[in-house]
Amino acid sequence: MAFMDSLPPGERVILVAGSYGGVAMSAAMERFPGKVKVAVFVASFMPGPHLSYPAIIDEHNGRTGSFMDTLFFR
Repeated sequence: MAFMDSLPPGERVILVAGSYGGVAMSAAMERFPGKVKVAVFVASFMPGPHLSYPAIIDEHNGRTGSFMDTLFFR
């Protein structure tokens, strides 16, 4: 977000994201709508007004099933 914040007024960028980068790109689009000319989602998550990030994760986890032998640490 620091890069987007550093853009001079009137400067617009093309954003491209893949996988979970779509979530960060969506956040940048919401925070800096006047600085994004085009956003390209390449095989990535694409949140929207009626599809929140938690809903995407729930859908993803439902399709992938278990994490098999993955260990999670806190």
